[in-house]
Amino acid sequence: MHLVRIVQLLQMGRSKEAEEIARDWVVNEPNNPETFYWLARCLLNQNRGKEAMPTIDAALALESMDARFHNIRAEALYVTGKHRAALKALETAIELDPDDEDNLILMGYIQLKLSQRPKALESVNRALALNPQSTRALQLRAAILARMNKKDAAAADMQQVLAADADDDGAHLTQGWNCLLGGSYQQASIHFAEALRIDPTNEGARQGLLQTFKARSFVYRILFGFLLWYAKLPTMGQIAFLGGFIFFGDEIPLLLGKLTNSSTVYILADFSITVFLILLLAKDAIFNLVIYCDASTRIALSDLEKRGVFWSSWFLVGIAGFAVARLLTGDYLFVTHSLAAALAAGIVSDIYELQFAQSRRKAWISVLAVCALSAFFTVGYYLGMPEARTFVSMSFLAMILVAFRINHLRDQE
Repeated sequence: MHLVRIVQLLQMGRSKEAEEIARDWVVNEPNNPETFYWLARCLLNQNRGKEAMPTIDAALALESMDARFHNIRAEALYVTGKHRAALKALETAIELDPDDEDNLILMGYIQLKLSQRPKALESVNRALALNPQSTRALQLRAAILARMNKKDAAAADMQQVLAADADDDGAHLTQGWNCLLGGSYQQASIHFAEALRIDPTNEGARQGLLQTFKARSFVYRILFGFLLWYAKLPTMGQIAFLGGFIFFGDEIPLLLGKLTNSSTVYILADFSITVFLILLLAKDAIFNLVIYCDASTRIALSDLEKRGVFWSSWFLVGIAGFAVARLLTGDYLFVTHSLAAALAAGIVSDIYELQFAQSRRKAWISVLAVCALSAFFTVGYYLGMPEARTFVSMSFLAMILVAFRINHLRDQE
């Protein structure tokens, strides 16, 4: 009786009510692993992965040979950002039940998240070998193929999915992102708009439509193409790339100027690198402001993102102020200030894109700690503290780590 009611409520999207029934079931049958499994399912449906973990462990303590329990453990680890641990849990689930396509599909999603595209493709092909008509597997394979630049094969898979159900908002969402990655911006906007028509609450479709509006800009398209390459780097590689520009950004133009024996080359290189980094760090804040200023596209921004536009705009003004100061004084530290303002604008914009208040609180705590550190060393620089400039750069690097922390929080949502 409990199980039937829980399943019905979950199908209707009433996970909180289902959770109450599942908790009552746990109290009545504390030695039944099914009770813990379904309570965990209710919690995961509410994006409460951390809370679900002890419940899943309780189910496994009672029955460790059920593949479903290892599968849901992998799902909980996945949504909390522990992707490699999730893969290990899935390997156990597959050993116990090698013919369950859900295990292979989830493994494909995690491998795609880890940029292990060939492995992800292998996993989803194994799932399709078990069930060639699986629309979930076909959608996943299309997403993988699109990211491997196999556009025609991805389009063929999505044709099958949409032929099976033209009103599947998830399918239109997947096809929208595939089109966006392939540079077909008009088609991408059509699919995102269709996904929103079918389900006006589809957050992924709204975000996709927002990205499509941004992609109309030639400058953003260049940045977007760079980011596709940049995202393929491992996390430490991304940090090293930006950190290198922070610590050696003023040396690169000097080196180019010496090699060419031209002050013009030095000035152009210095200007180009600075503008590129500012656009890279503040891209979302800049383009969200552009979208907000256009009444026809403003609808794509949520209320939180509009608030983010307001606060990040102050940092964008700061960039202009520091640029003027750099021209008047020639002090390279104002370039660092401009980059810090650009990074701050991007961070603020990213924080207001987080959906959960708890995630935003964690992000703000990290930001305030780094801001205090940055302010201390910046004051120290002007007071003549030894090596303060190096510490200013190090605090800037800490801000980059905060940006990665915010991206991790977004992934957990």
